[in-house]
Amino acid sequence: MKRELPNVQLCDAQPFIFADWRDTRLEKVKTSTVRREMNLLSGVFTVARREWGWLDTNPIADVKKPKNTQPRDVLITPSDRATLNQLAGYEPGQNCKTLRQYACAALAVACVSAMRMSEIIGLEWDDIDVHRKVARLRDTKNDSSREVPLRKLAIQVLEGLSANPKPFPVDRDSLSVTFMRLKIEAGLNHIRFHDSRATAITDLAHKLPINTLARISGHRDLKILQGYYRKSMSDIASELD
Repeated sequence: MKRELPNVQLCDAQPFIFADWRDTRLEKVKTSTVRREMNLLSGVFTVARREWGWLDTNPIADVKKPKNTQPRDVLITPSDRATLNQLAGYEPGQNCKTLRQYACAALAVACVSAMRMSEIIGLEWDDIDVHRKVARLRDTKNDSSREVPLRKLAIQVLEGLSANPKPFPVDRDSLSVTFMRLKIEAGLNHIRFHDSRATAITDLAHKLPINTLARISGHRDLKILQGYYRKSMSDIASELD
C-alpha cells in the first residue's frame, strides 16, 4: 500500500484523489483489503483533523467504500472428507506418516471445532485436556487465547497422534500446499481448507446460542455469526410446540 498512496501534501488531499487510488487498488487486491486500508487511512486523517488541527475535513470520509463481496457458501461434506481420506490412506484414529494424512487429520478436526489451520498446527499436548474435552488455543488470529470444546471426532483424531512430540509436527505452508494438491487430485477443486471453519460453525449454530458459539469461534462481532442462524419460521414454530 505504501508505494501506491497518492504523493500529495495533506492540504491538497481531496476525495477524488483517494477515489482514484481506491479504483487502482481494486485492480490488484481484494475488496476486503481495500476496505481495511480505507478504514486505516480514515483513522489517520481523523486524528490529524481532530487532535492536531492539520486538516479541516477528512478526505476519505466522502469516498465511497467498495461493497463487500458475497461470502463463500461452500461447506465440506462427510463425503468430501471420505474421498480425501481414501486418497491419502487415512482413517481417523491412526497416526500419520505422510503430509497428505496430516492434511486429512487436520481437516477432520477443523470441520468439527471451527479451529483455523494455524491454530490446529500450533497445538501442543499441554493445550489439550482429553478428560475435560477442551483444547486451549494460545496463538489465535485475534491475539487472544480461547478454549474450544473437543467433539468425538476431534478426540479420536488427536488420540491417534499421541505418539508425536506435538499433535501436528508440520508447518503451515507445507500442509497448505499438500491439501491443495490433494483436493485437486480428488476432483474437489471447489473447496478450500478454510471452508472447514464455516462447516463447523454452520453445524454448531443448530446446537448452540450465538453467544456460546462466539466463544468457540473467537468472533467478536456477533453480526458475522448471525448469517449462520438460518432457521425457517416453520422450524422455529416446531421448536415452540
